[in-house]
Amino acid sequence: MKKIKFIFGMGTIIFACSIAQAGFVNFNCYFPDDPYEYDHTWNYDFANSMLTLSESLTVLPPPAGDQVVMSGETDSDPTFTLKKTVTNTTGITWTGYDLVLLGNSTFVNGTASSTKFATHSFSADFKTLYFYAPQSVLNTESVTLQVDINVPTTGLFNFTMAQHPIPEPAMIMLLGLGVLGMLRRRRP
Repeated sequence: MKKIKFIFGMGTIIFACSIAQAGFVNFNCYFPDDPYEYDHTWNYDFANSMLTLSESLTVLPPPAGDQVVMSGETDSDPTFTLKKTVTNTTGITWTGYDLVLLGNSTFVNGTASSTKFATHSFSADFKTLYFYAPQSVLNTESVTLQVDINVPTTGLFNFTMAQHPIPEPAMIMLLGLGVLGMLRRRRP
């Protein structure tokens, strides 16, 4: 009987310690400087360490990208899963999608996946993730991207993730030719 009590007691202590080292104590997202007023929603699931983002992009983001600032507090060196669903309402076909981390967080190698882009690669410092090929994301279609992100800190954290949908090269060339045609037409 004493062995059973001892095993039960040790199991309780181990379980309590695993809860105490849960990772994220609190988590927050906000979208600074959003001149296009994209439709953003987010939810953080503490039980599964998963951030779910849903967005609808109406125009291509500026060169700095559509940015989301993530902040909060950790009680360990945690990793969480980012599951991001983006709807393309820009009128332009996307042939790829880049995610860039600004700050001390990094992507976790080998954890990336997508519903449209079967190919991906990381930069050498694991700060940039490139999704591409074989499918494109047409206007009104959605793509879901998933990857793990490591926050190498205990205590308060704050980092930014910028996103860049990659427009189809032929579409950009066609838009450029249209602008040149309009400029030529305006000349007397």
